[in-house]
Amino acid sequence: MRKLPLKIVVLEALIHSKLNRIEAAHLIGDSALNSTVSHLQQAHCIAFTKSKEPFTHRGGESIPLTRYQVSEGGIELAWKVINHYRNKVRIKTE
Repeated sequence: MRKLPLKIVVLEALIHSKLNRIEAAHLIGDSALNSTVSHLQQAHCIAFTKSKEPFTHRGGESIPLTRYQVSEGGIELAWKVINHYRNKVRIKTE
């Protein structure tokens, strides 16, 4: 069975939880979460909530990170997009 595109895997994760780019890289393998979210917003009109938070890196310096989650109003559309890709992958592998 073919795998879902990483952007769609990230989209489903962002329905269930809030992630910043470091967590997304570690948990899902997306090393460019801000670009992924931007693509999903532009290509599929999915709305996200965003909040800034400080993150202290190994060098001890604090940097601002953005935490993303699909907004409550974007969940239905997000599931439509996810299911579209799931069906597309299923059809191509049968």
